[in-house]
Amino acid sequence: MSVPKHLDRGLVRRFFVLGLALLLAVAAAAQPERRTPDVPGGDGTIRGRVLESLDGTPLPDVEVALYALTAEGVPGMRRTRSDAEGRFAFEGIARGGNLAYLLGAQYQGVPFPGGRISFTAGETERQADIRIAQLSDDASNLLAGQAELRLQRTGAGLRVTETLRVENPGPNTFHVAAEARKNATPALRARLPEGASSFQMPLGVIPDGVEQTERDLRWWGPVHPGSRDLSFSFELEAAEATDSQRIELSWELPDGASALRLWIPAGAELETPEFSAATLGPGEGSGFLAFDSGPVPPGTRVAISLRVPPARLAEGAVTPTEVRVLLAVDDAAMAVNETHLLEVTGEERVLGTIAAPLHFIPLPAGTARLRFGSDGNGVTLVPDERGGLSVIGETPPGELKVEVAYQVQVDAFPVEFERSWPVSVPLLSIFLTDPGNLSPHSERLHRRRPVRTSDLTYMHLEAYEIEADEKVGLRIDRRPPRSRLPTFAFRGGIALCGALALTLLVTPLWRNRSDGDLAGDTETAAGRERDAVVAALRDLDHDFETGKVEEEDYGTLRNDLRARAIELMREERSPRAPVAAAGRPPTCGECGAVPDTRHRFCAQCGSPLPGDNG
Repeated sequence: MSVPKHLDRGLVRRFFVLGLALLLAVAAAAQPERRTPDVPGGDGTIRGRVLESLDGTPLPDVEVALYALTAEGVPGMRRTRSDAEGRFAFEGIARGGNLAYLLGAQYQGVPFPGGRISFTAGETERQADIRIAQLSDDASNLLAGQAELRLQRTGAGLRVTETLRVENPGPNTFHVAAEARKNATPALRARLPEGASSFQMPLGVIPDGVEQTERDLRWWGPVHPGSRDLSFSFELEAAEATDSQRIELSWELPDGASALRLWIPAGAELETPEFSAATLGPGEGSGFLAFDSGPVPPGTRVAISLRVPPARLAEGAVTPTEVRVLLAVDDAAMAVNETHLLEVTGEERVLGTIAAPLHFIPLPAGTARLRFGSDGNGVTLVPDERGGLSVIGETPPGELKVEVAYQVQVDAFPVEFERSWPVSVPLLSIFLTDPGNLSPHSERLHRRRPVRTSDLTYMHLEAYEIEADEKVGLRIDRRPPRSRLPTFAFRGGIALCGALALTLLVTPLWRNRSDGDLAGDTETAAGRERDAVVAALRDLDHDFETGKVEEEDYGTLRNDLRARAIELMREERSPRAPVAAAGRPPTCGECGAVPDTRHRFCAQCGSPLPGDNG
């Protein structure tokens, strides 16, 4: 059995992008929201220097942060400061195929990314420098790029995602401090359309440098050299004719933008002649159609009209088939990654709205670092007033996968994890990262064989047919530390136990030999030994799964026990000759009956008899 791909790959790419944003946000904050655990420990080292980007001048006393995020979603943060020559080092950190780091620095209140770092096989040290571009509040060199609109139907109207690009061709980082913004020019200014509501930005947080007042949006940086995108979304009530399924709206391009790319759901038809179909690269725009407006004077209002295919509301059309949960627990937090597999029935596209979502995911109290996503391009997740996330948007029939990740603070062990959903769930699978000292307990979940990857082991627990609103609890405790015997002592103990067991099994045979009942009792003893060997195999498997037996010892002991079990079963299947006790006639080797000397087969069990019996 292998770990499903979503456990170690599904969220990782999005999490690294998120990790960079979190790194910069944490580095820019004077006081973190709560204690962040250290990065995983090991024998790796990351060294580097903080340098001025133009001439390579070392920059001393600059705060440098290292952010770690594993495939299980457990974060870690470590900080240091550059020395007089701009050098910094992070020593004693873990290295592995599923672990990567994000490096960043904070200079004069502005975060600067240092890139992503990972160790290859055999590497114990990596070098990475952080380049700092000097700050400037002059916006005259900034250029506005193409604006993009992505439309998703929500029932009452549209969810509009707007992406604006700013080009910074100069060598400096544009940034205007809060106290200097009154008479300064922002990097970008945009106006939201009338009726816009439910304004959101990625991660659900408006970052420093972005100001939104009513319909006006300004971005004061930082804009590092190169290009930067600013994305945000909002709800818009569209003029919709229910008989023709037509949606109409007008759009004013932001300051400086001279072109517009429009994304509409696949299956919709654009009726605005000024737009032409855009040329997309391989894999680009899955689930959407793209159209370009061509050159448009800045500030122009663009009329947009599209016809959308009919869609039925989601009630009763979407049902969960499985919920998979990946848990990772340490002294500071429990990281939870949930994947909800949904089945969309019928033959038409299904529409989920705020009032009637495709699916609702309640969240435990005290969740932090919330992240979410979906493999459905026309689907999004939005906060719900019931205390969770609602899945809304359009999706075709088939399977839909929704992923949610969050953290819950851990104060002490044991840790209690409890989940319930407003609809029934046929299968709940929980994969608990096992560092070797955790002990899970649950009345509803039952244990399965552990799942192993190249560098991690997961305890696997399952529950079937979870009823609506049924609470499924998992109590995670720590096992007390145990002293391990040396390998030779462990094997010696096993050998001693085997010798004692063999003595107990053989002694009755010798006692019964004097009574003349050797044949029947030998069969009984052999059966007892076979049962004992099978039970020992089961116990050995369990000890290995729970980490009580080393893999090397496990393989050797299991092969020995398995060979003995096969030998015993072969002996039981082979026909035996009649056995004669002193002063008694020979008996059947299978059932112990005394056969007639004229017979060739035992009259009691039908087993063949030696030729001397006839």
